Amino acid sequence: MQTIPEERLKFKSFERELFELMCRIACGLIQDYLALRDLTVMALRDKTRYRLIDKNRETTIKTLFGEVKYIRRYYYDKDTGSPVFLLDEALGIYNGFGLISENLAEQIVNECADKSFRKAADSISALTGQRISAQGAWRVVQQYGDAIKEQEARLSELSESGSVGHLGGVSSRVLFEEFDDVHIPRQRERRRKAGTAAKGAKKIGKKLGKLPMHVGITYMGWTQGKDGRYRTVNKMAYASFGKSSEFIEKFGMLQSHCFDIDGVQRRITNGDGESWIRTAAEENDSILQLDPFHRSQAIIKAVSDKNDRQLLFDAVSEKDICKTLDIICDLIFSTQDEKAFKKLVKLYDYFDNNRDSFLTWQERGIEP
Repeated sequence: MQTIPEERLKFKSFERELFELMCRIACGLIQDYLALRDLTVMALRDKTRYRLIDKNRETTIKTLFGEVKYIRRYYYDKDTGSPVFLLDEALGIYNGFGLISENLAEQIVNECADKSFRKAADSISALTGQRISAQGAWRVVQQYGDAIKEQEARLSELSESGSVGHLGGVSSRVLFEEFDDVHIPRQRERRRKAGTAAKGAKKIGKKLGKLPMHVGITYMGWTQGKDGRYRTVNKMAYASFGKSSEFIEKFGMLQSHCFDIDGVQRRITNGDGESWIRTAAEENDSILQLDPFHRSQAIIKAVSDKNDRQLLFDAVSEKDICKTLDIICDLIFSTQDEKAFKKLVKLYDYFDNNRDSFLTWQERGIEP
């Protein structure tokens, strides 16, 4: 009886070989599809405007399945006086990322969000049929960011010109907003000298080089699914580095792009009490509330004793800010530990400075 070599029985090798085979088949299918679409574009084009220059212009597009070489026709646009590839325009291949498919670009950006460029490139090379270097991953991220900037700039132009063609059609009388800061470590921090930080970066605890990124989401409400979990309705999210004033302006512009802002009668802003969040709420005449998560987090960080924590949580559930501050005062005067004293003083100041927004809109009995 003939024996089967042991390496042929390894499912891992079989799976990888099958994956590579299917990627090659997919690349061939894409190549055939592009050839057919190119013929269709040629037949349906405006012949009085687009004059055929060349039938065989070869290029390569990087996809999730690998590199796909294809041939498309080259035309001269009489109206603009410039050459053009009608197939690329029809399919949106020139999307700001170069000759890289949008799906692959998004996958690269997602991988780079929490990994180094080198590790992200390794993941892409392992999980797709495309081989990419760390430099290539970095280049795609830059191009992706430039494409987003162009979109924002276009929307800003429309807003400044008073155009209504870009305004959103989602109507809601109530709009909810949530803002926060997320501190992101830079890719190069491992190579920096100890004790130095990137320009514009802040020292967060014992860590250097983290840049604050402003994050905001807006939605018109929430609904409960069959699984019992709540999900937001018509949610829009936006994040960016830079000045908070620029973030607030762009966030408002993107809100206008999604929602019918003129029909909004009430806004509710959820945040951690930072000054820029308060400014955003004041500009929109919004109800500002201290985020329950940050409110609870502040108590947990400042108070180590579980019984003392529970006293504070009970006072909060009673919607009594004065009682909450009194309990913190008692803890301050009773502690002998200097670190605990500073934490409690910081907690007192945090709640005292946010008296007007300490309770949520539900706890205040507000009907939106």
